[in-house]
Amino acid sequence: MKILKSLFLYMFLMVTANALAQEGQSLSDIIKYALENNPKIQSLESSWKSESFAINKKRSLPNPMVGYTFYGENIDNPDGPQKNKYEVSQEIPFPGKKALDSEIQKEKAGIAQTRLEEEKRILIGEIKSVYYDIYWVDRSLDVAKDEKDILEGLNKTARIQYESNRGSQQDVVRIQIELTKLDEQIILLEQNRKSLNAKISSLLGNENYILAPVGNLKPAEFTYNLDLLQKMAEKERPEIRMANFEKIMAEKEKTLSKLNYTPDFNFGVEYTDVEDNITGNSSDEWMAKIMVSIPFWFGGINSEIKEKSAKLESVEKAYSDVKNRTISQVKDLFYKIEAYKNIKILYETSLLSQLEQSFDAAKANYERGETDFINVLEAQRDLLENKLAYYRTVVDCEKTIAELEMVVGKDL
Repeated sequence: MKILKSLFLYMFLMVTANALAQEGQSLSDIIKYALENNPKIQSLESSWKSESFAINKKRSLPNPMVGYTFYGENIDNPDGPQKNKYEVSQEIPFPGKKALDSEIQKEKAGIAQTRLEEEKRILIGEIKSVYYDIYWVDRSLDVAKDEKDILEGLNKTARIQYESNRGSQQDVVRIQIELTKLDEQIILLEQNRKSLNAKISSLLGNENYILAPVGNLKPAEFTYNLDLLQKMAEKERPEIRMANFEKIMAEKEKTLSKLNYTPDFNFGVEYTDVEDNITGNSSDEWMAKIMVSIPFWFGGINSEIKEKSAKLESVEKAYSDVKNRTISQVKDLFYKIEAYKNIKILYETSLLSQLEQSFDAAKANYERGETDFINVLEAQRDLLENKLAYYRTVVDCEKTIAELEMVVGKDL
């Protein structure tokens, strides 16, 4: 029975993984799945809910106190012996304390929510980075396999020329060496892809996830200017918003610490059950009371105010620091993206087509016996290296945009 249960569980996991692999292949689907299933995101969501629920608790007054006294021996008074006493009291902090306390908790909830948003942006950035690396590996495998097909065709030509005494055996050996190098490169790329798939599986929280080959990317046109990106980052970046929440919270904590100079109150009512006296008459008693706390130990209060003042100064400096770092990061990433865009244009408009023409010409000349094989090999290597370099530029550009999205706090 246990074996059957284990078998059914395994089949369920495999079906789930295969379904995700077939249906959830787009980057947006992968990100959506990760945000719904990543354990760290789920943990931070629970923390945010916990801090939010605590807001109402901070507004609430302390529980009232209820008391009961039973007099074992009669305590006489003019109205008669006392038997039972009932009392209730309520502590009420000085006006403004509870309101400030709840506002501080609201800022804590804001910090927790912003930390969740920050972790989501980090997770999205990590997924995009791994996804684009897998894209590069898949394109590299395609290029390597295409080059292998070309070399195998050249191998046939070299053998024919060698057998007809129009070529050398050395050309055949060189091609075999290049084919072996390509096989080695393909093995390494396939191993790299398995490692990257393991990374993305971990980010998704699904160890059985298998990413199908990634198709060609269609990057959106990046048209943002530097000034707009800096304004977006100052407004949307979770780290800046979190620092602002902390600054506001520190200001309110300092204000609350000053209210410790004010008294708190305790209001109460007592009711005493009085038995009949010797005359047969009795009258129950009641009274109202108020108690006031005296903020007598000013040394502790002064120390707390100094503590909160130092904390406020610290978070203000931290807020300024994160804003300055954000501006610097936006500039750095923006200029990198611009450079990658220009390099991509060079590859797409001239360099790759020129290298393809050079290789085609060298190949045709070799097949006609008009050039040495070494020229074909060099042209083939140049074309292969620059195709891979082009895809690496595409990937680096997309990864840098993903990093910029983490800095500005929104999709671009």
